[in-house]
Amino acid sequence: MSDNAPDTERPPIGELFAGLIEDTERYVRAELTLQRAKLVDRLLMSRAALAMAVGAIILVQAAISALLVGIVLALAPRLGALGAALLVTVIALAIAGALLAAAFRWFDRATQIAEEP
Repeated sequence: MSDNAPDTERPPIGELFAGLIEDTERYVRAELTLQRAKLVDRLLMSRAALAMAVGAIILVQAAISALLVGIVLALAPRLGALGAALLVTVIALAIAGALLAAAFRWFDRATQIAEEP
């Protein structure tokens, strides 16, 4: 073929751009579908992990409760039932308060918006 071939062999530039736009749109839609599927998969995995973590937290809470009851029973002969219960409760609440204060400080630090220089 010669370089002077008629223009009828090539599509016009407008059709080429229209095809490019359609191909790009199909690619973007396919990519969005893929990313959405990945996100759903990760969310399902996260939900299962969260359920396991909640189960573990419930078991830890039960174990701590059993430990506190055991401490009360151990102290009851020396302090009486009410004295032992009050002592264990006050100490447990003090520990919980310290942990909560630390958690609030960490949360405050983590959510501060640093100003750019």
